[in-house]
Amino acid sequence: MKSIFSLFLLWAGVYSSFAQASYPMLRPTHKYSVKGMSEASEIVLAADGQNVYILADKAYVYKADMQGKKIQKIDVKGYDIEGATLVGDKLYISDENLRQVLCYNLSTQTLEKTHQLHYGGGANLGFESIVHLPLSNTFLLASEKSPCVFHEYSETFQLLNQFQIKGIREVSALCWYQNNLYVLSDEEATVYKVDLQKHTIINAWQVPIINPEGLCFNKQGEMMIISDDMGKLFVFSNPEQ
Repeated sequence: MKSIFSLFLLWAGVYSSFAQASYPMLRPTHKYSVKGMSEASEIVLAADGQNVYILADKAYVYKADMQGKKIQKIDVKGYDIEGATLVGDKLYISDENLRQVLCYNLSTQTLEKTHQLHYGGGANLGFESIVHLPLSNTFLLASEKSPCVFHEYSETFQLLNQFQIKGIREVSALCWYQNNLYVLSDEEATVYKVDLQKHTIINAWQVPIINPEGLCFNKQGEMMIISDDMGKLFVFSNPEQ
């Protein structure tokens, strides 16, 4: 009974957020069930553009097709992995609880290096997401909330900069697409397009998803969002095309 009531409150909160915000609502063009991968927290487009990598079960990376069908399970020896970004054949994965970034070589299927970062706060309020910024060859990580702070690191993970973005109170995923930063908020069920130089929101869209956790764009420019609680992969037409 408690779980049913909790789910009702979650739905009520999500749709209350939809009603209060002024951003346009996107509607998915496709929905796929994601099976055998619980607690999905991230989705990353593979280098071939034909598959994706999904972080799930706290410690595993799954290779899946574009409909979320599992192809391969990869044990990256993580503890509470939440975000990931692809650079060449290396997948950089942020472990929120341990404050670490794992560098996993997909070609050799080995963990190459572990970068230890330093960030205070509660164990579950560490770095929720990570993205590589190709123009500066740096990495951007974001703490989830309380407060939501963006941290820019060098390629060797030396801290370079810290900032906040007005209007973004919570972050579940970061994505770099066509020289723009996109930020997904789970609690707001919203995707933000951000001006990284001015640290301001350029555009934003709501999505009718409970617990959206991961965001990427496919080769066709469609937006792909994975949901933890709903266990589904949603595909949206690009709102700017």
